[in-house]
Amino acid sequence: MTVQTEPKTALTLSGNRNQCTGCNEYFNHDYGFDRHRIGKHTRNQRRCLSVAEMVKRGFSKNAKGFWITEAQTAARVVSARQGHSRTRPAEG
Repeated sequence: MTVQTEPKTALTLSGNRNQCTGCNEYFNHDYGFDRHRIGKHTRNQRRCLSVAEMVKRGFSKNAKGFWITEAQTAARVVSARQGHSRTRPAEG
Protein backbone atom coordinates (compact mmCIF):
# COMPACT_ATOMS: atom_id res chain seq x y z
CA MET A 1 0.00 0.00 0.00
CA THR A 2 1.39 3.39 -0.99
CA VAL A 3 0.68 6.34 1.26
CA GLN A 4 0.39 9.65 -0.57
CA THR A 5 1.13 12.82 1.34
CA GLU A 6 -0.42 16.20 0.69
CA PRO A 7 1.45 18.32 -1.86
CA LYS A 8 3.87 20.79 -0.34
CA THR A 9 4.05 24.47 -1.13
CA ALA A 10 5.45 24.63 -4.64
CA LEU A 11 9.14 25.37 -5.02
CA THR A 12 10.57 26.42 -8.37
CA LEU A 13 11.97 23.48 -10.30
CA SER A 14 14.78 24.12 -12.79
CA GLY A 15 17.82 22.27 -14.05
CA ASN A 16 18.18 18.96 -12.19
CA ARG A 17 15.88 19.93 -9.33
CA ASN A 18 12.87 17.68 -8.96
CA GLN A 19 9.94 16.68 -6.78
CA CYS A 20 9.09 13.07 -5.95
CA THR A 21 5.53 12.13 -6.88
CA GLY A 22 5.56 9.44 -4.18
CA CYS A 23 6.44 11.48 -1.09
CA ASN A 24 6.20 15.04 -2.52
CA GLU A 25 9.66 15.96 -1.22
CA TYR A 26 11.87 18.30 -3.29
CA PHE A 27 15.45 17.41 -4.27
CA ASN A 28 18.20 19.73 -5.44
CA HIS A 29 19.68 17.17 -7.84
CA ASP A 30 18.92 13.81 -9.47
CA TYR A 31 21.55 12.18 -7.25
CA GLY A 32 19.65 12.91 -4.03
CA PHE A 33 16.35 11.95 -5.60
CA ASP A 34 17.76 8.60 -6.75
CA ARG A 35 19.33 7.93 -3.34
CA HIS A 36 16.04 8.48 -1.50
CA ARG A 37 14.34 5.65 -3.43
CA ILE A 38 15.16 2.22 -2.04
CA GLY A 39 14.20 -1.38 -2.67
CA LYS A 40 14.31 -3.78 -5.59
CA HIS A 41 13.45 -2.62 -9.09
CA THR A 42 10.56 -5.05 -9.34
CA ARG A 43 6.83 -4.50 -9.18
CA ASN A 44 5.84 -2.57 -6.03
CA GLN A 45 9.17 -3.19 -4.28
CA ARG A 46 10.50 0.39 -4.19
CA ARG A 47 9.69 3.09 -1.69
CA CYS A 48 10.81 6.52 -0.54
CA LEU A 49 12.97 6.98 2.52
CA SER A 50 11.17 8.71 5.37
CA VAL A 51 12.42 12.12 6.50
CA ALA A 52 14.01 10.47 9.55
CA GLU A 53 15.77 7.91 7.32
CA MET A 54 17.07 10.64 5.01
CA VAL A 55 18.47 12.65 7.94
CA LYS A 56 20.11 9.51 9.35
CA ARG A 57 21.80 8.94 5.96
CA GLY A 58 23.21 12.46 5.84
CA PHE A 59 20.58 14.29 3.81
CA SER A 60 19.74 17.86 4.80
CA LYS A 61 17.72 20.72 3.36
CA ASN A 62 19.41 23.71 1.81
CA ALA A 63 18.29 27.31 2.42
CA LYS A 64 15.73 27.10 -0.40
CA GLY A 65 14.05 23.98 1.00
CA PHE A 66 15.51 21.32 -1.32
CA TRP A 67 16.97 18.09 0.05
CA ILE A 68 20.71 17.72 -0.59
CA THR A 69 23.03 14.83 0.21
CA GLU A 70 26.17 14.81 2.25
CA ALA A 71 28.04 13.77 -0.91
CA GLN A 72 26.86 16.88 -2.76
CA THR A 73 27.91 19.13 0.13
CA ALA A 74 31.33 17.44 0.48
CA ALA A 75 31.98 17.60 -3.28
CA ARG A 76 31.27 21.32 -3.27
CA VAL A 77 33.64 21.97 -0.34
CA VAL A 78 36.46 19.95 -1.94
CA SER A 79 35.95 21.73 -5.26
CA ALA A 80 36.02 25.15 -3.58
CA ARG A 81 39.21 24.30 -1.68
CA GLN A 82 40.89 23.24 -4.92
CA GLY A 83 39.83 26.45 -6.63
CA HIS A 84 37.80 24.67 -9.28
CA SER A 85 34.35 25.50 -10.50
CA ARG A 86 31.60 23.40 -8.97
CA THR A 87 31.43 19.77 -10.07
CA ARG A 88 27.76 19.61 -9.15
CA PRO A 89 24.99 22.19 -9.42
CA ALA A 90 24.84 24.98 -6.86
CA GLU A 91 23.18 23.95 -3.60
CA GLY A 92 21.22 27.06 -3.03
